[in-house]
Amino acid sequence: MYISRVQLKNWKNFRDVDVVLQQRTFIIGPNASGKSNFLDALRFLHEIASPGRGGLQAAVERRGGFRQIRSLWAHGSDNAILIAIELSPVDKSTEVPICRYELELHSDDPKALHAIIKRELAVVDGETKRRRTRTSAEDAQTLSQTELEYAPLSAKFRPIPDMLASIQYLHLVPQLLRSARDFHAMQLPGDPFGQGFLDRVMQTRKSTREARLRRIKDALAVSVHDLEDLRAVRNEKTGQSHLEARFRNWRSRGTWQAETRFSDGTLRLIALLWALQESDGPLLLEEPELSLNSSIVRRIPATFARVGKRSGRQVIASTHSPDMVYDEGISPKEFAVITQTNDGSTIEDGSQFQSAVEISRAGGSAGDYLLARATERSTMSKQLLL
Repeated sequence: MYISRVQLKNWKNFRDVDVVLQQRTFIIGPNASGKSNFLDALRFLHEIASPGRGGLQAAVERRGGFRQIRSLWAHGSDNAILIAIELSPVDKSTEVPICRYELELHSDDPKALHAIIKRELAVVDGETKRRRTRTSAEDAQTLSQTELEYAPLSAKFRPIPDMLASIQYLHLVPQLLRSARDFHAMQLPGDPFGQGFLDRVMQTRKSTREARLRRIKDALAVSVHDLEDLRAVRNEKTGQSHLEARFRNWRSRGTWQAETRFSDGTLRLIALLWALQESDGPLLLEEPELSLNSSIVRRIPATFARVGKRSGRQVIASTHSPDMVYDEGISPKEFAVITQTNDGSTIEDGSQFQSAVEISRAGGSAGDYLLARATERSTMSKQLLL
């Protein structure tokens, strides 16, 4: 399955949005428009559904409390937060979503860290498996935890928590990876910034690890000059995991260099190529083009497509890069276009823009048009606000 639809109400930048997603989706829009916040709604559900993450209240607290996640544009009686998703089959065997999950939150004290469940709904194969709604007689304490986070309670709608728990988020920060030992105490749950990436590689079964690294080495050989080999090793004295690359030079066997000498772009590209092979759950990426030259960035969308075709894995990536979206093979519906307005940010799939559809049909790049349009519309709305 993949996440085929997301609805958000009063979540951070978004007052009320409803967008259809594809297996490969590129989220575009200007700075501070809500790209990261859109991805964070999916991360939020992932943290609730993942064992050992502390559930709903821990997810709310990590974001600074209920007041910090509720939209500034929420007003009147309709000020509860809603996150709803639909899951559909990758093989397109049915146009009807297999699952739907809704979580609606509010707080009796807007300044409190905690949130209270106003409504929780789980539907599988058209059958409602669980419905909870707060009434005035109910104790708020009983509605401080979702059924999503407890295996015995979520057994009837097990495909939903399993899917959400499989979501992976990656925004590797090379400086943190190189200094993982120094910043170990600061590592966040789920390791979103890649501090534990090298340990994850080393802990993978040897045959699987070596096969993945061979594929990464072959892919890197196009852009990394004189690269001969790539391996993962563990320092027996310190227990630290390392990546090493061997480069051709005047020595007959080349020279091995550790990851501390890799460029930021090389480290980010290795982590991206590894992550694409690591799981079959949705992969959320923040600006995968960072530190990479344009010739490599232009190949990334095709790589996502190959991964989706081979494994069915969904990739949702935010981007600012014209090089990322220029590919004529990206359908307008594969773009989620965020625009800022004076009533919060909106989000639409690219097929809602007739000009983008016509450009794509003519063999042009819908992404170029949509990226320029999103930026232009947001600039106009900022001028209105000023």
